[in-house]
Amino acid sequence: MPIISRPYFWDEQAAHAKLEQIVWPNGPVCTRCGATDRIGAVTGKGARAGLKFCCRCRKQFRATVGTMLEGSHVPLHKWFQACFLLSAARDAISPYQLHLRLEVTNKTALGIVRRLASIIESADSTAFDDREALTSRGQAVDRSQRPSRRRLSRAPSTIGWDELPWMQFPTQPRRQFLRFVETVREFGCVEDEGRFEQVLKMIGTNLANRPRILEASSDAAMALGFTGPARGNHERVTA
Repeated sequence: MPIISRPYFWDEQAAHAKLEQIVWPNGPVCTRCGATDRIGAVTGKGARAGLKFCCRCRKQFRATVGTMLEGSHVPLHKWFQACFLLSAARDAISPYQLHLRLEVTNKTALGIVRRLASIIESADSTAFDDREALTSRGQAVDRSQRPSRRRLSRAPSTIGWDELPWMQFPTQPRRQFLRFVETVREFGCVEDEGRFEQVLKMIGTNLANRPRILEASSDAAMALGFTGPARGNHERVTA
C-alpha cells in the first residue's frame, strides 16, 4: 500500500493510534503517575481522539503529552501530512503552500515548519551518516538512492484519487486529504517509507527536548530553505 493511502493521513483516530505505537511500543503509560495497567480509552460522543484515562491517578492524557506536538490545536493527521510533504519535497514547498494544502492559517503553517525543521534536519544527517558508513565498508551507494533537492517529476509510485482504497476504512477521506494527495502528485514526492517512519519516530520519541526544538528550529528552518518569503514572521509564530 502506498504511504499516502494510509488512514493516519486523514483519520484522527488512526493518526493517534500510529503515534501511540511510537510513543508506547509496549502499551500505554500514564504520563502523570507512570502506571501501565488499568488504563482505558475515553470513548463516547465528543471524546477527543486518542484520549486515555488512568484509573490509578484519575487523570486523562494522550500520546502527544511531553512531545513536540503537545498543546497544538492542529489535528494530528495534518501534522503527519506536513511531515511527509516537508521531508519529501522540502525545497519545493513553502509555508504558504502548506497553509493552502493543509487548510490552516499562514501563521500556523509557519509554526509547523518551525517545529519540524530540526527533526527533518536530524533525519537527513542520520541518513547521510548511514550512507557514509556504507561507503567506508566498500559498498557503493547508487546515485539514484541519494535524496535529491530538485523538484522531481511525478513519482511513479504516487497514486491518483481514483486509485485510493476508500472503502477499506470506516472513516472516508475528506476534501482536504484530496488536496494533500494532489500536492504529492504535483511536487513529485518520492514515497520513501523508511525515511518517513524514521522522522515520525524522532518526533514521537523526542520527549525531553521540546523547549530546545522550539528555540532551535527557527534557525534550522532558514538553513533548510523552508521559510520562503515569510521568513520575517518567525518570532510571532505558534502552532
